[in-house]
Amino acid sequence: GVLKLKDQMFEVENVELINFGSRTMKRDEFNDAQTEKRQAAAKHFDACMEQVQEIVRSVCLDVTNLVANAEESDQQGDGFMAGFSNSGKFKSMVEAKKEETDRRRMHRRAKQEKSMLPSFIRLADYIMVESMVSLTLKAENDFLAVLLEDQNRKSGFETTVQFNEEGTTFSPTCADIKAMIAGMTDGIITTANSVQRVLFYRPLREFAPTLGREGPVVQAIIRTSGDFKRIQSLIDQRVESSFQKANSIVAALAEIRPIYEFNRDFDIDAFKAQLMGAGPNLNNVVRSQMDQIDQWLAPSGLDRVVRGHQTVGILTVEGRHLKEMLKGPTEENLDLIKGLLREIARTRCRDQLNNYREKIEKLAAAPENLKAFAGHVSDLNKLTGEERDLEKEHLVVESLYNTLNTYNVMIPADDAVQLDDMRSEMDSYHDR
Repeated sequence: GVLKLKDQMFEVENVELINFGSRTMKRDEFNDAQTEKRQAAAKHFDACMEQVQEIVRSVCLDVTNLVANAEESDQQGDGFMAGFSNSGKFKSMVEAKKEETDRRRMHRRAKQEKSMLPSFIRLADYIMVESMVSLTLKAENDFLAVLLEDQNRKSGFETTVQFNEEGTTFSPTCADIKAMIAGMTDGIITTANSVQRVLFYRPLREFAPTLGREGPVVQAIIRTSGDFKRIQSLIDQRVESSFQKANSIVAALAEIRPIYEFNRDFDIDAFKAQLMGAGPNLNNVVRSQMDQIDQWLAPSGLDRVVRGHQTVGILTVEGRHLKEMLKGPTEENLDLIKGLLREIARTRCRDQLNNYREKIEKLAAAPENLKAFAGHVSDLNKLTGEERDLEKEHLVVESLYNTLNTYNVMIPADDAVQLDDMRSEMDSYHDR
């Protein structure tokens, strides 16, 4: 019976409790994979324990039947002590005495084995407990071995790096990964502790009615084990050291944090107000901002600093999320700036065009009398005094459209016609 139990326990000890995976896993993927693995293991345990319980019950039945047969043999033997065997043949006193001795020995042995059934049941339970504890510790130790493998392996945990108000962080964090692994360990221990116990198998009560229901607790043995505590400590150390190494990636990302801060703080209305107060420096302010954004979006900017993924210890640090988080809003804000620049260029071009037309109209006016002539001369003098400002504004408008062309901003057909009209009116103004 014990050998059969050992065979079943050998099968139990080969059940896998952890899905190590062959690729980098995200937190939810890892949790789902482990849950599925434990559920499959639990079904296997149930099947094995049904076999174990049946083996124990079969042994108990055999021993009980042996006692019954021995007692029956004793009763039959009492009637044949006069020198006849069961077949009716005469037997010597020596033979009769020997048979009696054998029957009594068999009876004593059967009764002794029956008295040992409670101990046998408890032994079977101990073997099961030992197997579950060994299996759990082996699974945890194997998991540690995987974590300690070369960092270039394909399996591990994925974490993304991102900016927030406090600085640069990982998601999931070091604490998150440790909690995830602790959750996996709790699940394994719960699975092991939930395996059916021989000690609590009700059909065995008829063979050992005085057997107590108190026995070793699997999870208590595991959690108080020195090996278990050592393994958990080493796992935590491995996770922590991997995140410490990953901090070098965080340091390199400081270069592009201004992109995050720009997108966080940028407000198109506030930027418009800034441009309106920039005077002749308006175009320089716009160019400066757009040049900066172009540098960020260039291959030498985000693409150089933020890599797709980097392997550090047990971690694969994924940078694509950060790149998307920065690139998308930056491109959107750049489009807003381009749209604002186009709007400002259109408005100032229209104002400049109207200004030229107004001045040309004044130049074309013919005074009808001396008083009107004096007013005309005054207007001419005023126009002459405004020529410098007029020229400056014209240059501002031209520079705005040059900037639009430089940054490949599409100029609507109506705006292009208006710009040509402004240039024509400028020529007409100078001709007069």
